[in-house]
Formats: sequence, structure tokens, C-alpha cells
Amino acid sequence: MRTTALFVAIALALATASARASEVGCPARIVTPGVTATWYTALGTNACAIPVAPGDFVAALAEVDFDGGAHCGRCARVQGPLGAVTVRITDYCPALGNPLCVPGHLDLGYDAFAAIGNPGAGVIDVDWETVACEDETISIFFRSGSNAYYARIQVRGARYGVAALEVRDGASWRLATPTIDGHFEHTAVTPLPASFDLRLTDVHGGVVEAAGVPYTEDAALPTGVQFAACPEPRAAAAALAAVAALAVLQGAARTAARSAAP
Repeated sequence: MRTTALFVAIALALATASARASEVGCPARIVTPGVTATWYTALGTNACAIPVAPGDFVAALAEVDFDGGAHCGRCARVQGPLGAVTVRITDYCPALGNPLCVPGHLDLGYDAFAAIGNPGAGVIDVDWETVACEDETISIFFRSGSNAYYARIQVRGARYGVAALEVRDGASWRLATPTIDGHFEHTAVTPLPASFDLRLTDVHGGVVEAAGVPYTEDAALPTGVQFAACPEPRAAAAALAAVAALAVLQGAARTAARSAAP
């Protein structure tokens, strides 16, 4: 019985992990088959103003797909000739500099490209889809250059893309203005508070609130909250199938044990 329970727990854990890493069942999921990818050196600044460390797997969307920074921070799973990799969208690829940057194309950071294709080829065929990022918590970053009546806010580490950010103003919520580099601008007629209550909405309609975020410039402040995972029908079906299969195996094992008994 304990062995069966262990197998069931493992199956459910694997299904849950699959659900977290997918956007199947999410309304704003993007699926892009049969396109191409190139590579670039992802150093220095990027269009989304997201920090990139050496070895990070990142990607730039075609400029036509960038949508004014609306996809900054989203994650995508890219399938190439040599396997699959998950990347974070941090930039856009201008068609003027790369004629291949047509709708659906990805310009991958070198490390991400090398994980799924031969960099010497320069261009590979890929399929890609948006997926959940694996960050554990959302962080809030107040960009320097804010002042007593203006705050420039970036949301980092969200499971899904962030569609809207609201700031509590007394008894009501005020919608901040999105920017092309993945920030939200909040202006006020009275001096800004020492801490913020924020309400975030993801691209699928999920909502979380982060209360009492201290107003500290140029620091990523963990909130302890994260968007809930969207429903994942395939993962749920896989969990049930795994449990059923394990039950059959356990039943066969018990039958064999009884048959072998003197």
C-alpha cells in the first residue's frame, strides 16, 4: 500500500510540474509552428530592460510581433533540430537588421540556439509556444528616475506575461500606463507613499495582489505572490492515466504474489 501511494504521489507531482510549465488551457497561449530561428549575442541592454546573466536562455521576437513590449518577460519553449529549450523574451529583432525577422521568427541568444541547433548553420527550423515561467515569486522593481509624484515600475519573475498593473489610491485602484520597454508608469497628484499596494493581472486574466511593497529604487523586491497556474487538461489526463496504470501494475503484482504463495 505504501509503495502504491508513493507511485501515485510521484505521478501527481509530475503532472503538477507539467501543468506549471505549460500554457495549455490558457486563453492567451501562443503556438507558432514551422518558423525559423537565428542567433545573436545577448549582452548589454535589451528592449525589455530585463537583466540577463551569462548563460541565460533568452529570445527576441520579430519586431512585428513585439506588440509594444506586451510580451516582455514571457517564456517560450522552442523545439529545434537537436531538442527543446525554454527561453525568456527580453528583446525584439528589427527586420531592418535581419531580413529573416518576419512574423513568428525568433532571434535566440547564442546559448539557447546552441542547445537546440548548430550555431554554424546560422538558421534553423523551429516550432515554439508560450509556456509558464518557473519563477517562484514575483518581484517589483522601481526604476531610478522616479520622483515624489512619478514611479516607473517593472514586474519581474511572473509566471505569465503581465497585462495590467494597478496601484491602490485610497479606496480605489488606479491603472498604470504600460511602456514599450515592459514597465508601468504611475503618476500621482500627491506625493508617493513609502510603500505600494499593487494589483497585477496576467495575460490570461489571473489576478494577484502584492501589499506593502516598499518604495525602493533599483532593487528587485520579492512579493511572495505568484499567478496561479492555468488549467492543464493534458496534465490532468496524464495524471489519471498514470494512476490507473500503476494500479494495474500493483494489482498484477499482488496476484502474482498470491499465486506464488505455498
